[in-house]
Amino acid sequence: MSADNSIPVEFRVLGEVEARIDGIPADLGHARQRSVLAVLLVELNNPVPVDQLVDRVWGERAPNSARESLYSYLSRLRQALTGVTIVRRSGGYVLSVNPDAVDLHRFSRLIAQAREKSDIGLFEAALGLWRGEPFAGLTSPWLVAQREDLEQQRLAAELDRNDLELSQGIGRVPELSARAAQFPLDERLAGQLMQALHRSGRQSRALAVYDETRRALADQLGIDPSPELTELRQQILTNSVTPAGRFELPRDVRQFTGRTSELRDLLRSVEQSGSVAAIDGMAGIGKTALVVRLAHQLAPRYPDGQLFLDLHAYTPGSKPLTPGAALDKLLRAVGVAGAAIPDDTEERAALWRAKLAGQRMLIVLDNAAETAQVRPLLPGTADCLVLITSRQRLTGLDGAFVRSLDVLSAGEARELFARVVGETRTSAEPVAVSDVLRLCGYLPLAIRLAAARLQHRPTWTVTHLAGRLRDQRQLTELQSDDHSVATAFSLSYQQLDAGQKRMFRLLGRVPGADFDVYPAAALGDLSLTEADRLLESLLDAHLLLQPTAGRYRLHDLLHAYASQLEDPDEDAAHKRLLEFYLHAASVAMDAIAPHERHRRVEVDPSSTPVPEFTSYDTALAWLETERPNLLAAAVTEHREYTSLLSSSLWRFLYLRGHHDDAMTLHTNALQAAQAAGDRVLEGRAIYSLGMTFERLGRYEDAIDHIKRAIEVFQETGMRLLEGHALNSLGMALSWRAETDEAMHYYELAATVGRETATGALEGMALDNIGIELADQGRHEDAITHFKQALAIYEAIDSMYLQGSALENLGAIFTRLGEYERAIEHLESALDIALSARYRDQEAEVRNSMGVAARRAGDAASALAHHREALAIGQETGLLICQARAHDGLGWAYHDLGDLRTCREHWEQAIRLYTELGVPGAESIRLVLETS
Repeated sequence: MSADNSIPVEFRVLGEVEARIDGIPADLGHARQRSVLAVLLVELNNPVPVDQLVDRVWGERAPNSARESLYSYLSRLRQALTGVTIVRRSGGYVLSVNPDAVDLHRFSRLIAQAREKSDIGLFEAALGLWRGEPFAGLTSPWLVAQREDLEQQRLAAELDRNDLELSQGIGRVPELSARAAQFPLDERLAGQLMQALHRSGRQSRALAVYDETRRALADQLGIDPSPELTELRQQILTNSVTPAGRFELPRDVRQFTGRTSELRDLLRSVEQSGSVAAIDGMAGIGKTALVVRLAHQLAPRYPDGQLFLDLHAYTPGSKPLTPGAALDKLLRAVGVAGAAIPDDTEERAALWRAKLAGQRMLIVLDNAAETAQVRPLLPGTADCLVLITSRQRLTGLDGAFVRSLDVLSAGEARELFARVVGETRTSAEPVAVSDVLRLCGYLPLAIRLAAARLQHRPTWTVTHLAGRLRDQRQLTELQSDDHSVATAFSLSYQQLDAGQKRMFRLLGRVPGADFDVYPAAALGDLSLTEADRLLESLLDAHLLLQPTAGRYRLHDLLHAYASQLEDPDEDAAHKRLLEFYLHAASVAMDAIAPHERHRRVEVDPSSTPVPEFTSYDTALAWLETERPNLLAAAVTEHREYTSLLSSSLWRFLYLRGHHDDAMTLHTNALQAAQAAGDRVLEGRAIYSLGMTFERLGRYEDAIDHIKRAIEVFQETGMRLLEGHALNSLGMALSWRAETDEAMHYYELAATVGRETATGALEGMALDNIGIELADQGRHEDAITHFKQALAIYEAIDSMYLQGSALENLGAIFTRLGEYERAIEHLESALDIALSARYRDQEAEVRNSMGVAARRAGDAASALAHHREALAIGQETGLLICQARAHDGLGWAYHDLGDLRTCREHWEQAIRLYTELGVPGAESIRLVLETS
């Protein structure tokens, strides 16, 4: 064991061999010494005989001095690994620590748990431990064999995860394509890629994968594909692959009671070809529970998926979703990339109807405000079923079955009460039970809460419960018609201890629909452990819901009730919550765009720890999950946070195609900054709006806003921000082919970079100047600029920007016909993008690799690269990458003689180039006209 268990120790071998003692990297010495440590870590907690250590470190060519060197290495490792004991035992040496302190063994444990529980999150946690090639840089034969074995374990884990994801409608086409290229003989992997491609609408590409696999198997192994893979090909040809939809229904309510006639009527309406059913009733009456029960019963009839969308008509602190926002969520749920979602609501509705054509899906629209909110969300086919809940009767839904819910009957209410507390206690005090049910207004939610309180108090009588309910009626009540539910809420609240009460009160300040332990800890100024304990205790008390593992939410009525409870720490808690969201968002953005860290607004660390973002993907996943909360948090009376969140999140919203969110956030930030008289934050907000306009291809608006931002930065002396805005202005002008003016602004930006000693800015400006020079045919000057930029990026150790300069060098060598040099630079750029998971950069590099491959005469490789670029562009909403990919695919198919497919891609490229207002469309039109 470690000599001091209080010192955190971490070993990593899934990449370069590393050790951290109390967070500080340890000096592990040269490769041979690190090999000794690697062997001990593989055999963790088990003695390794000296002869075996020598053999595994040196192999057959061990020198006579190997043993002496081994003892020296072990001594140095003991000195480097403070607090870790390496001891001699049973004729060998053993390193003993908790297996979870070693990424290799943590990986094995997580994978075993993931397989046992069929848990995608555990698979992701395990695979996220990999940083590269195991034991990178170590070359002993034994470690090479271990590396190969581990790579196979990793692939097996990925394949198991892929199967699980495909069963849930998730398909990672770019990652599957990359792995299939790496393992062309793996039929299981090929099958997964074929399924993912087919489900994303790329049938021809799926069939091409089968042909490629068949040829590889025949050429290298002399065998045919397996019957399973051949059958999958046939299913794709006949479009009979079992579809994988999104299955998002909440869990059924275990104690659901009554509503027999309502369920019967609803089922009958569906069987009579009804495609829309609307259930209305007062708050807390059980509308959602009824619809979820019905949806679960009907789910087998709708194999293409079941969607659940909360329209937030009565969610405290939230505005009802507009039809446009609701359609955005629904379209994303059925696989439409953000960039492909139109801005216009009517166009979104038309696209939604088109996506559902021929599908059998069940859609639950919960908590609707009015008919106008849901009408655009209805499919255009009777093959889909829509179930709607609302507190308002929804008139005007043509052909819909509408049913209003009343409170439970006395008999149903008693049955529900007895389901919770048991028949014995219910029967013992019938009068008191009737009083409790009456005091709860015969509302299912109130009855469940009151009964749950009695269930956990065996010494209470029902009479005692009824008395307490009467005594609490003086508290502020939530009213719905003439029924009260606050009495049940207040009774549950009063039974909490002081810490639970405080946590419940503060949770009423959570801005979004659901949350995890981190914001709860921030609100309460608590440790994560204590916050988790309180959340679980509130869950046990039925004052919280848990829609998914690790996430919590308050029922709308409970949220409203909690928000009305005064707390002396309310304002400070709100600020802690905002500080947490701001800090966490900033850290996540550092993982996604480290090259822009210097230009983002500096934020103070929050008192609450933030999640550990181990990769681009984990940071992106957190931002996507928390996006509703982050955007809701930005609507606050503490308006400085609105501006700060806008400044932090603009790149994330830009990359992911959340244009509606970006426009709203940055507009609010602009108003907040103007109200506060903060000119710097005002300039940042204007700049962010300008970049959003640039993202949308609205270049005139982009140029106007960026120029306004430059004026503000000049006025306020924000020289570095001015420089970045000058560079962005050059880019916007370049898209409009205003080359001379673009070059002028790039030169100004480079000057600012030099004056402020900001290498990233100077390098980016030099890169952009190089691009313009290349377009003018001044290739040697362009290469000089690219190399200058690369040297700057290497000096500041910015991997992302190094990748950008390498891609530019690859592109210009392609123009010069120096294809080997081009591919060499582009492969280096791709390695950077893949290792850091820079998805936007990967798409750009793959497009450039496609151009290089095609011009070198390899149209097949060009197809592969452009297809991957297109897939990434569609996933991330990068319109210009999509345009370039379609352009490149058109040329590749042209060279292969497939003129019909060539024309299809070029027409898509023309459409995108035209929409963006950038050059490219005319040259394609000329080729089409002359071919």
